[in-house]
Amino acid sequence: MYGPMKNLIPKGMKHLFPSKHELFPVFVASTTGFFVLTSYNWVRSASPALFMSFYSKDELPWAMGLMAIGLVIALYFYNKILSWFGPRLTFHICTITSTLLFVVHYFAISAKIKIAALSLFILKDIYVMILIEQIWSYFNTVNTVESSKKTSGFMMAIVTIGPIVGGQIISHYATTWGSEAIVLYSSFFILPSSLFLDLGLRRLPPQRIKSEIKREHRDYTMGLSYLKKYPVLLSLFFIILISQVLAATTTLRLQAAVSETILSVDQQTAYFGNYYSLINIVAAFMQFIGTPLCLQFIPLSIIHLVIPIIHIFLGIFVLFTHNLSLIMLASLSFKSIDYSLFRGAKELLYIPFNFDVRYRTKQIIDVFGYRSGKAGISLLLGVLKTGLRIPDVFYSYFSLIASVIWVFFAFKIARHLPDTKNEKSA
Repeated sequence: MYGPMKNLIPKGMKHLFPSKHELFPVFVASTTGFFVLTSYNWVRSASPALFMSFYSKDELPWAMGLMAIGLVIALYFYNKILSWFGPRLTFHICTITSTLLFVVHYFAISAKIKIAALSLFILKDIYVMILIEQIWSYFNTVNTVESSKKTSGFMMAIVTIGPIVGGQIISHYATTWGSEAIVLYSSFFILPSSLFLDLGLRRLPPQRIKSEIKREHRDYTMGLSYLKKYPVLLSLFFIILISQVLAATTTLRLQAAVSETILSVDQQTAYFGNYYSLINIVAAFMQFIGTPLCLQFIPLSIIHLVIPIIHIFLGIFVLFTHNLSLIMLASLSFKSIDYSLFRGAKELLYIPFNFDVRYRTKQIIDVFGYRSGKAGISLLLGVLKTGLRIPDVFYSYFSLIASVIWVFFAFKIARHLPDTKNEKSA
């Protein structure tokens, strides 16, 4: 801390706050993330409603399952572009491509092209992960474990301001503007993110990045080799897969409940806009206060164990209700923890590793792991929905089972944490 504020902080607490030189990465990452997640908050509010206006709610799992195909293609090209152009130009290419794709989808959906609603539903979960994980890769590159404990919560809290405000705007104006227009407006927020991250990426040591990219250009595993080399990364990969079983099942349960309770497409969009705004309000509180304190004073192994135990209790709670507000509350709780404490605890694991792990293996774990886990369980649920006609409450059974399995992998990752702390950057 600096300036007049410095004297207001008790001497024994100054180590909890970021120093002046630690604030620049916070500024770069938070402003970049602000625009990316504002865009995402808008498009993910509109896309489920637009999808269900062309398809039925029972086809949602199949749509999520198809995401895995698009994800593999996107990651392949991401790794190629990273090898050819480096992290700075790669982010520019990703933002420009995403912007153009949303504009194309706006015109296609406005023309009532059915498949555009499906491709938008898939695209929204791919582009945001590829962009947001590049932001975290930058943040983990310029921070140490100790500085990240202090700054990651503040950074995430600032990022959520955009989704909070944007969600409230959607909840009030979705029925006036229309869901199609919101897709177009979401594209306007993507390009500014490119300008802000460029400020930080220009300061990264170019010689080190250049040499590592040249070496990795000959590695056709796209970062997979590090999963075998470092047990903590493999453990984290499985935790991410399991966490996304929860993400998919809680989301599907909520989307099904919304489609049954609210009939108007634009009113559904408004509902989701308010819902995602509430998520970010709760997450911002946890990010600004809860996450920094937890990361500073609670062992990382304990944090990783407690999170799935909380989800077990949430899973039991939601099994016994069909009320939309209670289903929404359980989903909100999961996502708020995922966006704050789990994100902060997870990102600390990457910091001791080298550039290739932070920019390539991280994409395998946090993009492919996140979305393929969600896609895999969605395909299974799609089969069960079509073949056995299972009721929507079965989504919650899968959530509870996933939470229990998560505890097992949390023990494994806790066991590997000392190895992670001792890793040397390659």
